[in-house]
Amino acid sequence: MPAVAASRPYADRMDASPAARAAAAVEELITMLPTLTDPEVSEVFTSDRLVEVLTALLDPSSVTAHRNFAEFFLANKHRATTAALLRHLITHAYALQGRAESGRKGYASPSHVQWFDDGVIVLEGEDPFTGQIVLYQKGEFKYAIARQDLPEGAAIGPESLEFVSVDDFRSRVRAANPPEAELDLPHAKLMELLAAGCNAEAEYQKLLQLYPWALGVHYRRVDAHGNLDDRNIPDFTGLRTDKDTRDVIEIKPPFLKLFRKDGKFTEAFNQAWDQTERYLDFIQREDDYLRRQRGLHFSNPKARLIIGYRLTGDQLEPIRRKERQNPRIEVLTYDDMLAYVASTVDRIRRLASTLGISSTG
Repeated sequence: MPAVAASRPYADRMDASPAARAAAAVEELITMLPTLTDPEVSEVFTSDRLVEVLTALLDPSSVTAHRNFAEFFLANKHRATTAALLRHLITHAYALQGRAESGRKGYASPSHVQWFDDGVIVLEGEDPFTGQIVLYQKGEFKYAIARQDLPEGAAIGPESLEFVSVDDFRSRVRAANPPEAELDLPHAKLMELLAAGCNAEAEYQKLLQLYPWALGVHYRRVDAHGNLDDRNIPDFTGLRTDKDTRDVIEIKPPFLKLFRKDGKFTEAFNQAWDQTERYLDFIQREDDYLRRQRGLHFSNPKARLIIGYRLTGDQLEPIRRKERQNPRIEVLTYDDMLAYVASTVDRIRRLASTLGISSTG
Protein backbone atom coordinates (compact mmCIF):
# COMPACT_ATOMS: atom_id res chain seq x y z
CA MET A 1 0.00 0.00 0.00
CA PRO A 2 1.49 3.44 -0.90
CA ALA A 3 2.39 5.81 1.92
CA VAL A 4 -0.32 8.25 2.93
CA ALA A 5 0.26 11.86 1.85
CA ALA A 6 1.92 14.02 4.53
CA SER A 7 -0.78 16.68 4.21
CA ARG A 8 -3.47 14.31 5.43
CA PRO A 9 -4.22 14.65 9.20
CA TYR A 10 -2.57 11.93 11.29
CA ALA A 11 -5.90 10.95 12.92
CA ASP A 12 -7.22 9.95 9.48
CA ARG A 13 -4.34 7.56 8.86
CA MET A 14 -5.18 4.94 11.50
CA ASP A 15 -6.51 2.55 8.84
CA ALA A 16 -3.17 2.62 6.99
CA SER A 17 -0.49 -0.04 7.35
CA PRO A 18 1.86 0.18 10.37
CA ALA A 19 4.73 1.19 8.06
CA ALA A 20 2.68 3.97 6.47
CA ARG A 21 1.49 5.20 9.85
CA ALA A 22 5.05 5.20 11.19
CA ALA A 23 6.28 7.11 8.12
CA ALA A 24 3.49 9.65 8.56
CA ALA A 25 4.34 10.04 12.25
CA VAL A 26 7.97 10.72 11.35
CA GLU A 27 6.89 13.28 8.75
CA GLU A 28 4.72 14.99 11.35
CA LEU A 29 7.65 15.01 13.81
CA ILE A 30 9.89 16.57 11.15
CA THR A 31 7.32 19.31 10.65
CA MET A 32 6.91 20.00 14.36
CA LEU A 33 10.54 19.91 15.58
CA PRO A 34 11.61 23.25 14.06
CA THR A 35 8.70 24.97 15.83
CA LEU A 36 9.87 23.86 19.29
CA THR A 37 12.09 26.03 21.46
CA ASP A 38 15.46 24.58 22.41
CA PRO A 39 14.36 23.70 25.99
CA GLU A 40 11.16 22.10 24.67
CA VAL A 41 13.23 19.62 22.65
CA SER A 42 14.64 18.19 25.89
CA GLU A 43 11.08 17.80 27.19
CA VAL A 44 10.15 15.71 24.16
CA PHE A 45 13.35 13.67 23.94
CA THR A 46 14.03 12.69 27.52
CA SER A 47 16.75 10.12 28.16
CA ASP A 48 14.20 7.46 29.05
CA ARG A 49 12.11 8.18 25.98
CA LEU A 50 15.11 7.98 23.65
CA VAL A 51 16.03 4.63 25.18
CA GLU A 52 12.47 3.44 24.53
CA VAL A 53 12.62 4.62 20.92
CA LEU A 54 15.93 2.88 20.24
CA THR A 55 14.82 -0.28 22.03
CA ALA A 56 11.66 -0.31 19.94
CA LEU A 57 13.86 -0.03 16.85
CA LEU A 58 16.24 -2.79 17.97
CA ASP A 59 16.22 -4.39 21.42
CA PRO A 60 19.82 -5.38 22.28
CA SER A 61 18.63 -7.68 25.08
CA SER A 62 17.11 -9.99 22.45
CA VAL A 63 20.60 -11.04 21.35
CA THR A 64 20.41 -13.93 23.84
CA ALA A 65 17.77 -15.57 21.63
CA HIS A 66 20.37 -16.10 18.89
CA ARG A 67 23.37 -18.38 18.52
CA ASN A 68 25.81 -15.50 18.14
CA PHE A 69 26.00 -11.77 17.44
CA ALA A 70 26.04 -12.28 13.67
CA GLU A 71 22.79 -14.27 13.79
CA PHE A 72 21.24 -11.45 15.84
CA PHE A 73 22.27 -8.84 13.26
CA LEU A 74 21.18 -11.08 10.37
CA ALA A 75 17.75 -11.57 11.88
CA ASN A 76 17.45 -7.81 12.41
CA LYS A 77 19.41 -6.69 9.35
CA HIS A 78 17.35 -3.61 8.48
CA ARG A 79 16.80 -2.56 12.09
CA ALA A 80 20.52 -2.88 12.85
CA THR A 81 21.44 -1.04 9.65
CA THR A 82 19.07 1.78 10.59
CA ALA A 83 20.66 2.05 14.05
CA ALA A 84 24.12 2.13 12.49
CA LEU A 85 22.99 4.72 9.95
CA LEU A 86 21.74 6.95 12.77
CA ARG A 87 25.15 6.77 14.43
CA HIS A 88 26.94 7.44 11.14
CA LEU A 89 24.79 10.48 10.31
CA ILE A 90 25.10 11.94 13.80
CA THR A 91 28.86 11.44 13.89
CA HIS A 92 29.43 13.08 10.52
CA ALA A 93 26.88 15.88 10.86
CA TYR A 94 27.46 17.10 14.42
CA ALA A 95 31.19 16.66 14.96
CA LEU A 96 32.42 19.99 13.59
CA GLN A 97 35.95 20.13 12.28
CA GLY A 98 38.16 23.02 13.34
CA ARG A 99 41.77 24.08 13.42
CA ALA A 100 43.92 25.23 16.36
CA GLU A 101 46.30 28.18 16.21
CA SER A 102 49.10 25.63 15.92
CA GLY A 103 47.49 24.36 12.71
CA ARG A 104 46.37 21.06 14.22
CA LYS A 105 42.97 19.87 13.01
CA GLY A 106 40.39 18.40 15.32
CA TYR A 107 36.70 18.09 16.09
CA ALA A 108 34.28 19.81 18.46
CA SER A 109 31.33 17.54 19.29
CA PRO A 110 28.28 17.92 21.53
CA SER A 111 28.16 16.05 24.84
CA HIS A 112 25.19 14.16 26.24
CA VAL A 113 25.93 15.53 29.75
CA GLN A 114 25.21 19.18 30.48
CA TRP A 115 25.76 20.46 34.02
CA PHE A 116 25.59 24.23 33.61
CA ASP A 117 22.54 26.33 32.77
CA ASP A 118 24.71 29.21 31.54
CA GLY A 119 27.19 27.15 29.52
CA VAL A 120 27.58 24.13 27.27
CA ILE A 121 29.80 21.06 27.57
CA VAL A 122 31.56 20.06 24.36
CA LEU A 123 34.12 17.35 23.51
CA GLU A 124 37.25 18.48 21.70
CA GLY A 125 39.56 15.91 20.14
CA GLU A 126 41.31 14.48 17.12
CA ASP A 127 38.31 12.22 16.41
CA PRO A 128 34.55 12.91 16.52
CA PHE A 129 32.82 12.63 19.91
CA THR A 130 36.06 12.01 21.82
CA GLY A 131 38.72 14.01 23.60
CA GLN A 132 38.87 16.77 26.18
CA ILE A 133 35.84 17.95 28.10
CA VAL A 134 35.38 21.67 27.44
CA LEU A 135 33.00 24.14 29.07
CA TYR A 136 32.04 27.18 27.00
CA GLN A 137 30.65 29.69 29.48
CA LYS A 138 30.19 33.46 29.32
CA GLY A 139 32.18 33.68 26.10
CA GLU A 140 35.16 31.76 27.52
CA PHE A 141 36.54 28.27 26.86
CA LYS A 142 37.35 26.30 30.02
CA TYR A 143 39.13 22.95 29.85
CA ALA A 144 38.55 20.13 32.33
CA ILE A 145 41.19 18.75 34.65
CA ALA A 146 40.22 15.51 36.43
CA ARG A 147 40.62 16.06 40.16
CA GLN A 148 39.13 12.70 41.12
CA ASP A 149 39.87 9.17 40.03
CA LEU A 150 37.47 8.27 37.22
CA PRO A 151 37.40 4.49 36.68
CA GLU A 152 36.02 3.28 33.36
CA GLY A 153 32.24 3.24 33.50
CA ALA A 154 32.04 5.48 36.57
CA ALA A 155 29.56 8.35 36.55
CA ILE A 156 31.28 11.70 36.01
CA GLY A 157 29.86 14.81 37.61
CA PRO A 158 31.03 18.42 37.77
CA GLU A 159 32.50 17.74 41.22
CA SER A 160 34.93 15.31 39.55
CA LEU A 161 36.42 18.01 37.36
CA GLU A 162 38.01 21.42 37.59
CA PHE A 163 37.31 23.75 34.67
CA VAL A 164 40.02 26.30 33.92
CA SER A 165 40.42 28.76 31.07
CA VAL A 166 43.47 28.68 28.84
CA ASP A 167 44.60 32.13 30.02
CA ASP A 168 44.14 31.26 33.69
CA PHE A 169 45.97 27.97 33.36
CA ARG A 170 48.76 29.56 31.36
CA SER A 171 49.26 32.17 34.10
CA ARG A 172 49.37 29.42 36.73
CA VAL A 173 52.01 27.54 34.75
CA ARG A 174 54.10 30.69 34.38
CA ALA A 175 53.88 31.33 38.14
CA ALA A 176 54.76 27.74 39.11
CA ASN A 177 57.24 27.26 36.24
CA PRO A 178 57.43 23.44 36.32
CA PRO A 179 60.52 22.22 34.42
CA GLU A 180 59.63 20.26 31.30
CA ALA A 181 62.10 17.55 32.30
CA GLU A 182 60.23 16.98 35.59
CA LEU A 183 56.66 16.78 34.32
CA ASP A 184 56.46 12.99 34.48
CA LEU A 185 58.32 12.58 37.77
CA PRO A 186 55.62 13.23 40.41
CA HIS A 187 53.23 10.66 38.92
CA ALA A 188 55.99 8.08 38.47
CA LYS A 189 57.33 8.56 42.01
CA LEU A 190 53.86 8.46 43.53
CA MET A 191 53.14 5.20 41.68
CA GLU A 192 56.45 3.80 42.88
CA LEU A 193 55.72 4.61 46.55
CA LEU A 194 52.22 3.14 46.40
CA ALA A 195 53.34 0.00 44.56
CA ALA A 196 55.94 -0.56 47.27
CA GLY A 197 53.26 -0.29 49.96
CA CYS A 198 55.00 2.71 51.51
CA ASN A 199 52.94 4.06 54.42
CA ALA A 200 55.48 6.64 55.59
CA GLU A 201 53.67 9.97 55.62
CA ALA A 202 56.96 11.87 55.31
CA GLU A 203 57.69 10.36 51.89
CA TYR A 204 54.45 11.74 50.44
CA GLN A 205 54.99 15.08 52.14
CA LYS A 206 58.43 15.29 50.55
CA LEU A 207 56.93 14.49 47.15
CA LEU A 208 54.42 17.33 47.37
CA GLN A 209 57.11 19.79 48.45
CA LEU A 210 59.29 18.78 45.50
CA TYR A 211 56.43 19.13 42.99
CA PRO A 212 53.97 21.68 44.44
CA TRP A 213 52.54 22.37 40.97
CA ALA A 214 51.38 18.77 40.44
CA LEU A 215 47.82 19.35 41.72
CA GLY A 216 46.28 21.57 39.08
CA VAL A 217 49.20 24.05 39.17
CA HIS A 218 47.42 25.75 42.07
CA TYR A 219 50.57 26.11 44.18
CA ARG A 220 53.95 27.58 43.43
CA ARG A 221 55.28 26.41 46.79
CA VAL A 222 54.22 24.09 49.60
CA ASP A 223 55.62 25.11 52.99
CA ALA A 224 55.78 23.50 56.44
CA HIS A 225 55.27 26.19 59.07
CA GLY A 226 54.96 24.31 62.33
CA ASN A 227 52.39 25.48 64.83
CA LEU A 228 49.76 28.08 64.00
CA ASP A 229 49.17 27.91 67.73
CA ASP A 230 49.51 25.17 70.37
CA ARG A 231 46.58 23.12 69.01
CA ASN A 232 46.61 23.83 65.28
CA ILE A 233 49.52 22.27 63.42
CA PRO A 234 48.70 21.57 59.77
CA ASP A 235 51.20 19.63 57.70
CA PHE A 236 51.54 22.37 55.09
CA THR A 237 50.17 25.51 53.63
CA GLY A 238 50.28 25.97 49.86
CA LEU A 239 51.16 29.34 48.35
CA ARG A 240 48.75 29.79 45.46
CA THR A 241 49.86 30.64 41.94
CA ASP A 242 46.97 33.03 41.23
CA LYS A 243 47.49 35.23 44.31
CA ASP A 244 49.77 35.48 47.32
CA THR A 245 47.43 33.66 49.68
CA ARG A 246 47.46 30.17 51.08
CA ASP A 247 45.43 27.00 51.46
CA VAL A 248 45.79 24.25 54.05
CA ILE A 249 47.17 20.87 52.99
CA GLU A 250 46.92 17.88 55.31
CA ILE A 251 48.47 14.54 54.32
CA LYS A 252 47.75 11.17 55.91
CA PRO A 253 49.34 7.80 55.03
CA PRO A 254 47.64 6.05 52.11
CA PHE A 255 47.10 2.74 53.90
CA LEU A 256 45.53 4.25 57.00
CA LYS A 257 42.37 2.32 57.92
CA LEU A 258 39.38 4.61 57.37
CA PHE A 259 36.38 2.32 57.94
CA ARG A 260 35.28 -0.06 60.66
CA LYS A 261 33.67 -3.41 59.95
CA ASP A 262 30.21 -1.84 60.34
CA GLY A 263 31.03 0.67 57.56
CA LYS A 264 31.34 3.67 59.86
CA PHE A 265 34.40 5.92 59.88
CA THR A 266 37.32 4.94 62.09
CA GLU A 267 38.61 7.27 64.76
CA ALA A 268 41.62 7.94 62.48
CA PHE A 269 39.44 9.37 59.72
CA ASN A 270 37.24 11.35 62.10
CA GLN A 271 40.33 12.82 63.73
CA ALA A 272 41.83 13.81 60.38
CA TRP A 273 38.58 15.47 59.28
CA ASP A 274 38.08 17.26 62.61
CA GLN A 275 41.67 18.52 62.52
CA THR A 276 41.19 19.95 59.06
CA GLU A 277 37.93 21.68 60.04
CA ARG A 278 39.61 23.08 63.13
CA TYR A 279 42.49 24.52 61.10
CA LEU A 280 40.09 26.33 58.77
CA ASP A 281 38.07 27.67 61.70
CA PHE A 282 41.21 28.93 63.45
CA ILE A 283 42.45 30.63 60.28
CA GLN A 284 39.12 32.36 59.79
CA ARG A 285 39.04 33.62 63.39
CA GLU A 286 42.72 34.56 63.63
CA ASP A 287 43.35 35.88 60.13
CA ASP A 288 44.75 39.20 61.38
CA TYR A 289 47.12 37.52 63.87
CA LEU A 290 48.42 35.10 61.24
CA ARG A 291 49.03 37.90 58.77
CA ARG A 292 50.77 40.29 61.20
CA GLN A 293 52.63 37.85 63.45
CA ARG A 294 53.31 34.90 61.17
CA GLY A 295 53.38 36.52 57.73
CA LEU A 296 50.76 34.05 56.47
CA HIS A 297 48.05 35.48 54.21
CA PHE A 298 44.78 33.57 53.93
CA SER A 299 41.75 34.67 51.93
CA ASN A 300 38.76 32.33 51.84
CA PRO A 301 41.16 29.40 52.24
CA LYS A 302 40.32 25.84 51.29
CA ALA A 303 41.82 22.68 52.67
CA ARG A 304 43.01 19.62 50.80
CA LEU A 305 42.92 16.45 52.88
CA ILE A 306 44.93 13.68 51.18
CA ILE A 307 43.87 10.35 52.64
CA GLY A 308 42.85 6.82 51.64
CA TYR A 309 43.77 4.51 48.77
CA ARG A 310 41.82 2.00 46.68
CA LEU A 311 38.52 2.74 48.38
CA THR A 312 35.33 1.17 47.09
CA GLY A 313 32.40 3.15 45.73
CA ASP A 314 30.47 2.40 48.92
CA GLN A 315 33.32 3.82 50.98
CA LEU A 316 33.74 6.91 48.83
CA GLU A 317 30.08 7.92 49.05
CA PRO A 318 30.10 8.93 52.77
CA ILE A 319 33.35 10.83 52.18
CA ARG A 320 31.82 12.77 49.28
CA ARG A 321 28.76 13.41 51.43
CA LYS A 322 30.96 15.01 54.10
CA GLU A 323 32.60 17.12 51.38
CA ARG A 324 29.20 18.39 50.27
CA GLN A 325 28.43 19.37 53.86
CA ASN A 326 31.65 21.41 54.03
CA PRO A 327 32.68 22.50 50.50
CA ARG A 328 35.80 24.22 51.87
CA ILE A 329 37.38 20.80 52.40
CA GLU A 330 38.41 18.75 49.37
CA VAL A 331 39.28 15.12 50.06
CA LEU A 332 41.79 13.62 47.66
CA THR A 333 42.35 9.90 47.87
CA TYR A 334 45.69 8.71 46.58
CA ASP A 335 43.83 7.39 43.53
CA ASP A 336 42.45 10.91 43.04
CA MET A 337 45.94 12.31 43.47
CA LEU A 338 47.30 10.05 40.73
CA ALA A 339 44.49 11.12 38.39
CA TYR A 340 44.92 14.80 39.29
CA VAL A 341 48.66 14.75 38.65
CA ALA A 342 48.27 12.92 35.31
CA SER A 343 45.51 15.26 34.18
CA THR A 344 47.52 18.33 35.21
CA VAL A 345 50.53 17.20 33.18
CA ASP A 346 48.30 16.42 30.21
CA ARG A 347 46.74 19.89 30.43
CA ILE A 348 50.19 21.54 30.60
CA ARG A 349 51.26 19.71 27.45
CA ARG A 350 48.03 20.56 25.63
CA LEU A 351 48.36 24.30 26.25
CA ALA A 352 49.63 25.03 22.78
CA SER A 353 47.22 22.75 20.93
CA THR A 354 43.72 23.71 22.13
CA LEU A 355 41.28 23.84 19.24
CA GLY A 356 38.61 26.39 20.14
CA ILE A 357 35.03 25.35 19.50
CA SER A 358 34.24 28.26 17.20
CA SER A 359 37.16 27.50 14.89
CA THR A 360 36.49 26.48 11.30
CA GLY A 361 38.51 25.29 8.37
